[in-house]
Amino acid sequence: MTTKLWSIEKVPVICEGLPVIKDLWRSVRAEIVHLTQLQQHSKDQLIAMENRLRTTEDESDFQSIFLLPLLKTNQATM
Repeated sequence: MTTKLWSIEKVPVICEGLPVIKDLWRSVRAEIVHLTQLQQHSKDQLIAMENRLRTTEDESDFQSIFLLPLLKTNQATM
């Protein structure tokens, strides 16, 4: 998902003759892009962890369902 951030054309006219402010503006935009990418990466990692947790819980539920009758049978014979 690509979102267009601000463009240099939207910087106030006062900044037109000030290359230092333009460079700062470019740096700020680059940092915003970087932070947005980090945020998306973190969201992707969180989704992956949730999926692994869900899979582990499903496996645990299956093992419980499978082993419960065996445990009951084993306890009855003791």
